[in-house]
Amino acid sequence: MSYFEHSSRFERTLRLILIAFSIGCILYISRQKPVLTGDAREYYLTAESFANHLSPDLRSEDIEAARTSFERDFQEALSDQPFGYFPSNTGELYSYHFWLYSFTTLPAQMLLRWTGADRLSAFAWTNVLFYLAALWSIAGFFRGSRAQKLTFLGLSAFNPAFFYLSWTHPEAWSFALVTISLVCFSRRNWTAATVFAALAATQNPPLIFLAGFFILIHLWEMRRNFRLRKAIGVCLAGAPAVTPMLFYYLHFGTPNLILRTGMADPRLASLTRLADLYLDLNMGMLPYIPVALCTVFVLLIITLQRRKISPALGLAPVLLAMSLACLQTANWNHGAAGLNRYAVWHLPLIFYLFSDWLPMRRPTGRGLAAAAVLTQAVLLLAMGPVSYMNFSPLARWVVEQDPALYNPDPEVFAERSLGRELYCKTCLKGYQPYLFIDSQGNVRKILADESHLEHLAQEKPEFTIQGKIVLPARSGAGMLYVNLPPGVMKLSPDAGTQISAFRNAPTVLRR
Repeated sequence: MSYFEHSSRFERTLRLILIAFSIGCILYISRQKPVLTGDAREYYLTAESFANHLSPDLRSEDIEAARTSFERDFQEALSDQPFGYFPSNTGELYSYHFWLYSFTTLPAQMLLRWTGADRLSAFAWTNVLFYLAALWSIAGFFRGSRAQKLTFLGLSAFNPAFFYLSWTHPEAWSFALVTISLVCFSRRNWTAATVFAALAATQNPPLIFLAGFFILIHLWEMRRNFRLRKAIGVCLAGAPAVTPMLFYYLHFGTPNLILRTGMADPRLASLTRLADLYLDLNMGMLPYIPVALCTVFVLLIITLQRRKISPALGLAPVLLAMSLACLQTANWNHGAAGLNRYAVWHLPLIFYLFSDWLPMRRPTGRGLAAAAVLTQAVLLLAMGPVSYMNFSPLARWVVEQDPALYNPDPEVFAERSLGRELYCKTCLKGYQPYLFIDSQGNVRKILADESHLEHLAQEKPEFTIQGKIVLPARSGAGMLYVNLPPGVMKLSPDAGTQISAFRNAPTVLRR
């Protein structure tokens, strides 16, 4: 059998697998109800505006047209100026989220309107179309070895972006565009790579670093044979990334309306949040892509030690810059389907680096690639989409085994223990103390400030408290975590509430 016959068989088999996977995705989406969470209201209302008058400004007729479906499907009443909309310099209402994603749902909206189906499903159908286009682009155009192609394709197919296909949100859409841009990157087509990254940046501004990287690397490669026309062309390819800034500057006098409204603040960025994005047991990447993430980190260190400079190495600082830009959001425990939704469009860069750096010619490399894809597929099925108002199965298991091992951001712990959104930082102090309760009714972890901890019996009379709870030694105005063994504090409405609190030791005394 010749090489070409063998290659053709491989491509045919790959296409058959992708066809089956595509049919599965379509069947999955056809059975899903639209998810209205996060910023979905703004995206849907902007799409309604485009459907009615081909412009993104929200008008009274748009609200009236959407009001019936909101009341019917979500039991929600729309106000005359919904959350996330602001009057511009000329009085029109615009969302502080850019409108391109909503605009791309117009074809699906028109088709659904023609068939009499729910037009809110247009977002899910648009998401799955872009998602499948990304997978087919890997299969058809990714330049690399067969093992690299299979690895990049498998990782891109089985990952938490799948949970966002049914969302009225641009996460899967952005994931797909970033993936396609990296396929173009593999072919050294810098202009196409820049265009797709810039389009994704219109909805997720940190991706401007990726588009900028493609522009810079193209200009660097042209340094000895500079051509002005090509340089201008690749720079113009990145224009979509700055379009939102120009749009908001013209209409509001600021390049970033989200920053001006206080929904983001550079002072909120911290190393703790950066660690959360990658490692947190509820929202981080580690629980969902453990093999790929850990391997890329190790391979990065090895690559730097060996001083192996390649274009792909530039994706590592781009990834870090994107992550740092994500940490400014005021609402850290935002709407998500398990994985932090900002991390979703980080994933393609990690998958690409994993596929590019792993030594596929060695059995160890091929084994790691297979383990990464298989692990992600198993985790995808086992964990499923977890609401941002609940603890993930992994976080719950870890806290029940040893609560001292997991001390998340207070907002993450408070909202998930309470099971509801707290819309401001000051609200965190209004519902203290926050308790993690295991399946047996034992309180295993408490979050509160010292004044609430000292009066825990009066704060929570529905629990029985036996023995002594020792508070951490440090004091101050901040909130503290206290970890408890089973039996010290238990849900028991008819029991007494006697408590002894101390400040001189960092552990909890058992009975």
